[in-house]
Amino acid sequence: MKRLLFLLCLLLSPLTFSEDIKDIIKSLKISEGKSDTIVISDVFYAKDYSLTFRPNKFLNIKYDAAKMLLIISAKKNFPKYTLLDFTLGGKEYSIPIESKSEGLKLIEHKFIYTPTSTDKTVSLVGSFNNWNSSANPMTLNGKDYETTLNLEPGSYVYKFIVDGKEVLDPLSPERAPTGFENLHVYNKLVYANEHRWTHAEKG
Repeated sequence: MKRLLFLLCLLLSPLTFSEDIKDIIKSLKISEGKSDTIVISDVFYAKDYSLTFRPNKFLNIKYDAAKMLLIISAKKNFPKYTLLDFTLGGKEYSIPIESKSEGLKLIEHKFIYTPTSTDKTVSLVGSFNNWNSSANPMTLNGKDYETTLNLEPGSYVYKFIVDGKEVLDPLSPERAPTGFENLHVYNKLVYANEHRWTHAEKG
């Protein structure tokens, strides 16, 4: 039942479009016993981030509104899925929280971005790093920027951040629409068990 509630919230969250939050609210993955520091503006866009978080019996939460940093960790009784509720401008919202799986065989994947002559910095953001733009900077290798991640089997959405701007991966034919008339369309990377479905890498 809790998983069904989580999935429903995840599916419906792209439809939340109000005068306060002008973006989808992305889900987060956390590990039990480990603290994650998340830039809240990477989770959703709003003009104001004066959020008030409600207590959650499964989570340790600390929010620094001035720095827009959410520090979160799962308690020992974390049930795999929960919703982190908060208010903004008198309205209520929820961030879907999921526990990272332990013991799964990870799949290695290389992300590649070919820059223009003027691109200087490139990083990778997505559902695998809680949309943290500083978590996975990409390194210039010859003519391409590259980074390699070990990911759990599953589906992921991601973008490149190029000189501070969001850029779609031109190598990936997969798209994950959000329901906002393609306002925030993310690339989609899909894995199924040990068989990798992904974009064709340059060779």
